[in-house]
Amino acid sequence: MATYKILLFNVGYASGIQGRSVEYLTKGYRYLYQSDLLAEDVRHQMENLIAQEQPDLCCFLEVHAGSPFVGYIANHYPYFDVRSKYAPQSLLQRTPFHRGKCNAFFAKTDLNFSPDYLQNGNKKLLYEVKLESDTTVFFAHFSLHAATRQKQFAEIAGRTKQSGSSIVCGDFNMFSGVSELNPLLSQSNLSLTSEHQHTFPSHKPRHLLDTFLCTPDIDVRSLRVLDSVRISDHLPVVLEFAI
Repeated sequence: MATYKILLFNVGYASGIQGRSVEYLTKGYRYLYQSDLLAEDVRHQMENLIAQEQPDLCCFLEVHAGSPFVGYIANHYPYFDVRSKYAPQSLLQRTPFHRGKCNAFFAKTDLNFSPDYLQNGNKKLLYEVKLESDTTVFFAHFSLHAATRQKQFAEIAGRTKQSGSSIVCGDFNMFSGVSELNPLLSQSNLSLTSEHQHTFPSHKPRHLLDTFLCTPDIDVRSLRVLDSVRISDHLPVVLEFAI
């Protein structure tokens, strides 16, 4: 039986910041401007990551529209979509600091997808990508505010009930721990793939923020956090499952 591989990565705008407090103060400018040297280092690390893992689908959070990073991935994955993580009518799409801040997916094969939007929060973009196995992959960047996250999780529970075979992934921002997911899990047919593989901050991971939830019919073979990649303050995660 063949396997399908999904790479989930909050790229952190390819800043190279690894989550130390001092870095946000001294290198925070990288979220807006990056030197050619840093861009080349990011490209090299991504080249190694893609060559080693060969994912079928890449789900990326926090990418800059039109960045060299996006151009490099597009050369290898011809089917993709990159768009603002804010709703089309949001003023944040037009403010200087938020303009061009996107989520994206890249695939080896042509997949049907719907860019949808959550009702709650500022970061509203919710991708729904339909795999050939009739499984729907939902991914999003969830709110930093706990109460808003819970509203978003309730929306996700409703959507997966309508979709059947489902995988939900993203940056869940659950800094209070995986118990934040209990209402979502109790209201849906989803389960957490792993509770023990931390992804943030990348220099010394102690929070599980980036992960996968799956319905029982998803035959998960492995979930791995890749702790050698230092592009972002998050670590990438790879899910492999049978198709």
